[in-house]
Amino acid sequence: MLKYSFIFLMIVSIAYSKSQEISPLPLPTMEMINTNPELCDTRCLEKLLKEEQIFSFLARFTQYAKESRLLSAFSKAMDQHGFGKAYPNPNSDAQMKLAIIFPRKQIGSYSTTTINTILSYLTTQSNSFYFEVFDLPNESLESLSATLGNIEGRHFGGTIAILTSNSLPSIPKLSPKIPLYIANIHKEQLKTAQVSPQIIFGGISYQEQVAKLKHFTDSQLNTAMYTDISNTGKRIAASVKAEGLNVVFQEDFSLKQAAKFSRSIQSKAKILRNSNLFLNTAINDTAFILSQLTYSRIRPAVILTTQLGFNYALFDLTQANARRSLYVSSVTGEQRTPEMNEYAALLDADVHYDWIHYSTAIGVEYFYQKLFGKERDWFSEDIKDNQVRYNIKVYRVTSNLFEPVD
Repeated sequence: MLKYSFIFLMIVSIAYSKSQEISPLPLPTMEMINTNPELCDTRCLEKLLKEEQIFSFLARFTQYAKESRLLSAFSKAMDQHGFGKAYPNPNSDAQMKLAIIFPRKQIGSYSTTTINTILSYLTTQSNSFYFEVFDLPNESLESLSATLGNIEGRHFGGTIAILTSNSLPSIPKLSPKIPLYIANIHKEQLKTAQVSPQIIFGGISYQEQVAKLKHFTDSQLNTAMYTDISNTGKRIAASVKAEGLNVVFQEDFSLKQAAKFSRSIQSKAKILRNSNLFLNTAINDTAFILSQLTYSRIRPAVILTTQLGFNYALFDLTQANARRSLYVSSVTGEQRTPEMNEYAALLDADVHYDWIHYSTAIGVEYFYQKLFGKERDWFSEDIKDNQVRYNIKVYRVTSNLFEPVD
């Protein structure tokens, strides 16, 4: 039998200032140190459960959290051992029961980080909770309907979903009996406005972000765009054109073109200089293009990018002079309190720079407050016409931070 020794280190005091801002002292931590170097796979985790080595199971869960049964057991163990009750309320037996659905193979690491985001919110609240993960084999209408039917039959109070664009044709045809919060889809992505009133959308509007960024362009100048070939890149490019900007140049970009890009950008120098340049690209691509512009001594009048560019990695991937005249729009960072960032960080979840995590946390708060009322709001966003309404901010990218300018 494998034996595990664990050391629990609890820091039990947190100092708060009168303004209720988080202290610079570290938040409470619990470290579980495994003295056995062998990896613990799915079979190992199941054995730990069978032998009731619960803390060993919890300590090693995140690395191999792939089976729905294990995810369910983890959630139940969190609740039974008090981790799901930040401030136990002995006068109430209310319990939140939440279902999570996603196509694990399609969303990759989000399957784990989404769970961490949900835990980071619920473990700070005063009521017990239980949630279970349902893995979608695909995003067809049949698969979604069957999964939702299973959830409804087991009396869950609500469902949070992370879906891909493959689900778009199916969403308007769904008829859920309990609220379904889709964290990463916006209503504007659907081809019809006829959708079940039980469906709430948490996705962001790139059209609204581009409209906000337009205020930082010069209408007398030409507009140029580099766009990646993803669905998101295409959505943003369409939004730029819809704003009536004079787009004289648009080119698809991929890092596969990196070897030839230096010559290509030189040939476009006259167009790019003194232009409104939109970068509708992922963060690595954006950093590469910025560096090439600097190397080629091509300076647009202004460079603009949406949520895709709101990523602290930008400071690691580019030099300060490459970020001159760069403006980024973002919907994150508007919590009523910054504490949520700190709690999420304890579970390796990012609700400040990752908008899908941010949206997921808003969805959890929506369901929590429907059950237990408003103890306090972590987020300032409203839900109107079944769509989260985000507060879009524009940031100027300085030498070491995103500085809000609007």
